[in-house]
Amino acid sequence: MPNRKASGWIALVVGLTSFAVGLWLVWDSCDDRNWARTGGTVLSSDVQTSFSITSFEFSYRPVVTFEYCADDVKRQATATARGRTRHRDGLIGATSAAMDYQRGDSVQVFYRREDPARAALEPEPRRWHYWLLTVSLFVALAGAITLRSGAGRSATPAGSGSRPERRP
Repeated sequence: MPNRKASGWIALVVGLTSFAVGLWLVWDSCDDRNWARTGGTVLSSDVQTSFSITSFEFSYRPVVTFEYCADDVKRQATATARGRTRHRDGLIGATSAAMDYQRGDSVQVFYRREDPARAALEPEPRRWHYWLLTVSLFVALAGAITLRSGAGRSATPAGSGSRPERRP
């Protein structure tokens, strides 16, 4: 088993590296140059309701289902209404956002060139990109704390027989 200092360095390097990868993924997902654009048509809009047991509250998400053509193939996708994430302020705000998109309205659709089935009304990262950032930050922090807590200790190999002298 690696010693405490080595474990700290491993956690710090892995955490910082995966954090850098997570930052790049978020940047890449938000950069609209990586998304192709096409026109689409709204098929429906609705409000999805979810309940959080931990915070004991409802949240509302305005979603839009739309149709678009990518690579000469007609596709269908569902995405969060543009500029909106979750409306914790209530059903009225989410309903208002969903009503901005009526059946038959034209919308601009962004889709990934390498994965045309992945479409959105605006370029956005996937949820796991944020999880990667969060987890890697905690791993790096744990590595830094491990290094810091072990910095003042002198590492003596087990069974070396050396003991610090006791002075009277």
